[in-house]
Amino acid sequence: MSGNPIPQAAPAAPAVSRALYVPQACTEASAVVYGVGHAGAGAASWKPVAAGLGPAAEIRAYRLPGRDNRLREPPHASVQAAAAELAAAVVERWREDGRPYLIAGICSGALIGRVALSVIASAAPDAAAGALGLLAVDQPAPGAPEPPLSGLPTAELRRWLDEHGDTPSRVLGDDRLFAFFEPALRGDLRMAEDYTHRLEPLDVPLLLVRAAGQSEADIDLAGWRQDAAGPVHVLGAVAPGGLLATRPDDLADVLGAALAAVGQVAVGSAPPSSPGRPAW
Repeated sequence: MSGNPIPQAAPAAPAVSRALYVPQACTEASAVVYGVGHAGAGAASWKPVAAGLGPAAEIRAYRLPGRDNRLREPPHASVQAAAAELAAAVVERWREDGRPYLIAGICSGALIGRVALSVIASAAPDAAAGALGLLAVDQPAPGAPEPPLSGLPTAELRRWLDEHGDTPSRVLGDDRLFAFFEPALRGDLRMAEDYTHRLEPLDVPLLLVRAAGQSEADIDLAGWRQDAAGPVHVLGAVAPGGLLATRPDDLADVLGAALAAVGQVAVGSAPPSSPGRPAW
């Protein structure tokens, strides 16, 4: 999986300081979770997740351009560009407080987080030492074909989003609100569709989420294993889809289980199951 040069982390800039949203500072937490949402998601989506997670870790949500307080900034044209910005922000914050960090990505956010970890490993080995791993939710392995969604007519795109549960009903049900949300959504989808994966396998723990009733094929476990040089853990969740958009408490539970796995489990062994959740 080698061939393309890894994009370098950009130097800190004013945009980097706006790229991270911290729902609630948690200086006593021993670890940090960098949350990267699904296509079109705003960083504020992570606020109820942070409330559910409590003091277990401080959540820092990545806010992509084209939304929230970055509405006037042009969107990133590629996964690599978004990953480089996220990597720069992670490195900057790690050099400030030195706390270990987990990158948690939802759908295409997992792809951005995956590439960001390679950027950090190449451009900032000191900060790479603080990486706890990557949590990937509802995203096939890098290099797997992405469904061609970015060019769908609006009605079909809304129907697909409704079926997959990753967009709040208040957005899908309001024409004006969806029109405001749509450009960022399509831009994020296009980034993932255009991405070509040529990176070396990921050398940190990888954590995947498998919901009740899902098979290994449903979470592309085989594909992810090919992209993993480190241990791979599979965690259980209550139901598939919509964790960030509609079930933040469930996502907080998944994050807690992921942090327990990377912090307390020996390499290669199975992670402990979260209370009330199946161990896969």
